[in-house]
Amino acid sequence: MLRIDTFLKHEDYQPQDISNKHIAIIDVMRCTTSLLTALENGAAAIYNYPTIEASLAAAAEKPGSLLCGERKGIMIDGFDHGNSPREYTPDAIAGRTLVFCSTNGSQCFALAKGAASACTACLRNADAAAEYLAKAADERINIICAGTVGRPSLDDIYTAGALIARIIKHLDYEPAMNDSSRIALITYEYYRDTDPLEVLKTCSTGAKLFRLGYGEDMAFCAQIDVSRAVPLLDDSGCLRLKEAAHE
Repeated sequence: MLRIDTFLKHEDYQPQDISNKHIAIIDVMRCTTSLLTALENGAAAIYNYPTIEASLAAAAEKPGSLLCGERKGIMIDGFDHGNSPREYTPDAIAGRTLVFCSTNGSQCFALAKGAASACTACLRNADAAAEYLAKAADERINIICAGTVGRPSLDDIYTAGALIARIIKHLDYEPAMNDSSRIALITYEYYRDTDPLEVLKTCSTGAKLFRLGYGEDMAFCAQIDVSRAVPLLDDSGCLRLKEAAHE
């Protein structure tokens, strides 16, 4: 029977063997939303690195690549783009390779190395990612929430719950789940009749983004099931859309 294990912050994810696990990475505000948007708008490939130093070194080895990312919500000095999904327009990034470094989300990608598959999920592609996972996984789905600097984050937990609810819909049965998966699902069910933007506004990350002037980013991140795209991570650590990843 399929089992869904959720980890409420990426620091909690330390499995011994992930070769039979299908992983979903969530950092809804804003990393996984920005990654999805960049790929939808024509980015050729995206590589995530946990540190600024690693990102600079990788970009030096990838001529023509764009350095993208943030620290504490603000674009890293000297980088080409920050972590606003609205920056990733076709004119800005189509055909380009992106080297991405975010405070929380980019920390998750090394954890997925060796998995049966790994995708990114956010509210915008929640149903598409759920459908992919429901079809791909036959044993284990692991959902890694990025969290916020070592703490669980309501926005990621809520998004994980939205993803789990849709996986159940596509499976047409309820799989086994760990307690954190049930916490995420209960959280999503609690807010089911609430505008997702209002949910995002209640969390500490949302409050910070509003203070920094990124209210429009939050409204973008809060749109649910508007994309059918699923970014997949390949063995080299490159993120591409599902169709391209299977070529």
